[in-house]
Amino acid sequence: MSGVRNFQRRALESLLKDRRPYILRLRDSEFFLDGKRIYLLGVSEGVGSCSDLLGVYIAVFSENPGSAKAIPGRMDDCSYAALLRVAKEEEKEPYPDCSCMVVEGLALPQREAEYIEFVKDGTKAVYVNII
Repeated sequence: MSGVRNFQRRALESLLKDRRPYILRLRDSEFFLDGKRIYLLGVSEGVGSCSDLLGVYIAVFSENPGSAKAIPGRMDDCSYAALLRVAKEEEKEPYPDCSCMVVEGLALPQREAEYIEFVKDGTKAVYVNII
């Protein structure tokens, strides 16, 4: 399987590898971005020789409700978070005829609340969605 690349993970790592990690508790939390609810799609775990952030968990969210994910206990806490969405036409410039996705880095403000409110940190990466 060494020839298989996880393009989404590589895009996530390109955003986050130079950022300071934080502790994000996933269990029993509601998540918001700009006052709008976002939904946990899953957790990306850095595994294998292709990961620059080996063993680091990244929570991946969407603005669209997806199927609920059961988070295993060992992945209860993540060090980073990102928003996953379909690329806009202008973002697909290098790959105009491909199905592209975008991951955007999410920052966690320094405040306590009953829910978690993220802000976009201004970073994003586009990747070709190879199925």
